[in-house]
Amino acid sequence: GIATVQVEGIDSDKITQYLWRKYRILITTIKHPEFEGLRVSPHVYTTLEELDRFSDVMEYIIKNGVAES
Repeated sequence: GIATVQVEGIDSDKITQYLWRKYRILITTIKHPEFEGLRVSPHVYTTLEELDRFSDVMEYIIKNGVAES
């Protein structure tokens, strides 16, 4: 599967950097004149636990934003 998701009010580059720096989750930022977002493309070997971890972190980001550092 593949998806592009955007969190309104938070720059997608900042989320990408935060996910890598804090959780070592690697995703790609997509920026287009008409939309932007996070390209999420789990592999066939991605575990359910890894998907749950990503979902939990994204819920945290939606509620609390990303820390600047």
